Amino acid sequence: MVDNQDGDSLKGSLHREENGEPHSCCGGGYFEIHVKGHLDTNWKDWFEGMEIKLLENGEMVLSGAI
Repeated sequence: MVDNQDGDSLKGSLHREENGEPHSCCGGGYFEIHVKGHLDTNWKDWFEGMEIKLLENGEMVLSGAI
């Protein structure tokens, strides 16, 4: 988890090899990023096909392959 200067936090997960290293073949992987707060629907195109899920606890989850 990363905290920025404003106190917001970001959590992300990346599929990893057995040795803990990120996958290195064939391009990116599947990401799930948790963000404190919600963005409005005007941002949907900017995330280029990633799924945007607004949670009741005030967080937003961005997920998809990169």
